[in-house]
Amino acid sequence: MAGKKILTPKELAISGVFGALVFVAVFVLGSGILLATGIPATGGIVNMLVAIFLTVVGAKIIDKFGTTTVMLTVTGIISIPTLTFGPPGLHKIPMMFLVGLIIDLVASVLKRENKGYIIGGTIAGFLAPIFIYSTLILLGLPGAEKLEPLLIPLMLVYAVLGLIGAYLGVTTYDKKLKHLSVVQSLKSKK
Repeated sequence: MAGKKILTPKELAISGVFGALVFVAVFVLGSGILLATGIPATGGIVNMLVAIFLTVVGAKIIDKFGTTTVMLTVTGIISIPTLTFGPPGLHKIPMMFLVGLIIDLVASVLKRENKGYIIGGTIAGFLAPIFIYSTLILLGLPGAEKLEPLLIPLMLVYAVLGLIGAYLGVTTYDKKLKHLSVVQSLKSKK
């Protein structure tokens, strides 16, 4: 019985692939928006919605505790040398681990129902600016003083984007993806 609760090697691999997919999507989207606007950090706002959307879709496919933690930890590892999710550095690993863990915990407490993913995505979005700000302060990186006055508005905006991304993720999974043969082949038999 306990074995069914632990991520299998196949589920770990799928989680890793989704983590890489999250990185690629937000890196390309963020870079495109930056090129179009020329304003640093403008891609981050849309990235929250896309990252939560893809994370929730992957989590719905695997449907086990630990999925989003693994996914977003992989995303954090891949993003180390980039400006995606903040300045380059190893600090992205624990930051993204925490974001994934929050979604996993909330989804599990709410019995992996859609509302758990939606609330988890909202909370993760709300806390993401705090994680970035705390990282800047703890590591003495530049930008904290510019981020501080924007912290509360960004927390609210990111929470709404996390909510929308999670809602779109569960809706897309339930209405469009759940019955596809490729998705069914990714799901482990319970």
